[in-house]
Amino acid sequence: MMRRTPIALAALLVLSACWNGAAWFTAEQAVQAIPDGRYRLVEPGAQSPESGDTISIAQQPDHSLSITGPDNPWRAIVVPVDPALPGRFIVQLQQISAGRPDSSAGFVLLDTRAGGYRISILACAGAARDAVERSGGHVSRDPQSAASCIFADRATFLTQFRAAAQAELAADLELRPVDR
Repeated sequence: MMRRTPIALAALLVLSACWNGAAWFTAEQAVQAIPDGRYRLVEPGAQSPESGDTISIAQQPDHSLSITGPDNPWRAIVVPVDPALPGRFIVQLQQISAGRPDSSAGFVLLDTRAGGYRISILACAGAARDAVERSGGHVSRDPQSAASCIFADRATFLTQFRAAAQAELAADLELRPVDR
């Protein structure tokens, strides 16, 4: 999987191996899991963090996060996965179009338990794929990339996301603070 920039991450969320659905979370539900600042988006364990692009993350008055980088801005809403899973968060990402966030979103897992910011892009496979199809959602299969789970309802999404978050997933990306 390509690991490059926040824009590449966002493109992956929208276009390839990811979990998508409606923007089910509101800014009022958001928690601050990532402090304001500049970050590099890098591959886990990268010895040369300068290789990743720099993004800026800023808390907004409505409790959402603004993510800006080399391309389009994004809105993120970070919510706890489950009280039984401290340090793990759902990140709902919405591209900003014409000054407003899109109504659809991509979702990733943020893990802060080790003191950093590790991001996992959840695969659309196995139980999650089956649950999506049973619940009226659909799986987008593109021969150029991995499948995408398009969830039709929030309950199925949360059940599957919580199950995935209980596993020890390998991080696909890390956010590393710049200037700290």
